[in-house]
Amino acid sequence: MDLILLAIGALFVLSWRWAPNTLARDYIDHRTTMTINGFFLFLVFFSHFSSYLPAQTQLFHLSGIWLHIQRQVIVTPFLFFSGYGIMTQLIRRGHQYVDSFPVKRFFFVWFRFFVAVSLFWLVSLVMHVDYPLRKVALAYTGLVSIGNSNWYIFVVLVLYIVTYVAFKLFGKRQTLALVVTGLLILAYVVVAYRRRMVPAFYNTIFCYYAGMLYAVHKDRITRWVAGSWPRYLLTGLLLAAAFCATYLLVSRTIFGWRVLWYELMSVSFALGVTWFAMRVRVVNPLLAYMGGGAMFSLYMLQRLPMIVGSRLGLQANPIPYFLLVVVATFAISWVFEYVVNAVLGVLIHKRTAVAGIGEHKK
Repeated sequence: MDLILLAIGALFVLSWRWAPNTLARDYIDHRTTMTINGFFLFLVFFSHFSSYLPAQTQLFHLSGIWLHIQRQVIVTPFLFFSGYGIMTQLIRRGHQYVDSFPVKRFFFVWFRFFVAVSLFWLVSLVMHVDYPLRKVALAYTGLVSIGNSNWYIFVVLVLYIVTYVAFKLFGKRQTLALVVTGLLILAYVVVAYRRRMVPAFYNTIFCYYAGMLYAVHKDRITRWVAGSWPRYLLTGLLLAAAFCATYLLVSRTIFGWRVLWYELMSVSFALGVTWFAMRVRVVNPLLAYMGGGAMFSLYMLQRLPMIVGSRLGLQANPIPYFLLVVVATFAISWVFEYVVNAVLGVLIHKRTAVAGIGEHKK
């Protein structure tokens, strides 16, 4: 497992390209965010895969340490870049973009989620795993799981609803709409916390809102941070300090304050990734593919071959098992994208490029 983790890290490092001309380029353009998301998706893949292996499956304990310390920060760039991309489009296209939300955002994601959950249900039936119908029905909302990943999709759908409501009501006053979006997200966090939902459903959600704010103030932030090396390095140190401090507070705090520190930890990590992208381009076709149009299906369907492989007893050979899962996931993802996109095209009576989790268009 350690070799797999090192290989993923090496793939990312070898993709770095020095690019100090920050002010002359868009350092978080579509291609860049896809590639960065692809790397973190690979780490999510590794994390999920590890949960299907015996606890003693370690070589040098590196993977065990990583799985212990990673928390949920590896998904924070997805939320941050999603909020950034959506706000960028809201600034450029205004009410027209808001009106497209019910179909091009909410329905597209939910329909793809619906198909993915149906596949998990089908596999469970084939493997004689019986789920109560009530649980299956709730699985289609993202509130529960029948073997699939669920909380992230639920959060994304909530964020789409919140954004649509705020900008539909106050779209002509963009600043007010942004404030209302933040208040609605805060209200959701409070309700989710008081109803004792699993913390994953709310403790990184403000990364999305941070991305929206970053889109609004990006030019000023970029000029100040990237305008000189001392300010750039100082910003990096402050973000690192903020992340480490809040990480420690998360480890030592319980109940309400822990939610606050978790949100701040998540936002500081996402901002750190953006800070890194100011000076370093990430170029890798494989990672860009993973973090682009195929991102949703790769994220959602990766557990299917993991489940089947674990039932077949492949855990004893983790590296061949992992490689087999990767190949199978890519194959299933390709078929899924082809078929589901075709169905969506028929449903909405036009050809549509379906965006992945966290993807934005420039």
